[in-house]
Amino acid sequence: MDTSDAGRLVIYETLNAVEMGMGNGETAIFPISIFTVKDGVNFKPGDPNYDLYRYSMVVTAKRLFPNYCFQDAPFNLQYYDPDNPETRIATMG
Repeated sequence: MDTSDAGRLVIYETLNAVEMGMGNGETAIFPISIFTVKDGVNFKPGDPNYDLYRYSMVVTAKRLFPNYCFQDAPFNLQYYDPDNPETRIATMG
């Protein structure tokens, strides 16, 4: 398994754990999970991680988590430089 497969597996299993809930099926309110959405990464059909985005929406419909952060939103995009990781959106939650 290469790094990209390992990362996808971690994201999938995290979403799966949120979907399954706690011991008696309760929705955990902590830790808060935030799914970052970006065009070319996971936002549109054909993006390499679109399936994870779709699964995250299934989980959100059931558990109200994860929350979403849209990297390409016009307000965020004006400050984003793909060559500078320090310009990536930071969230608090």
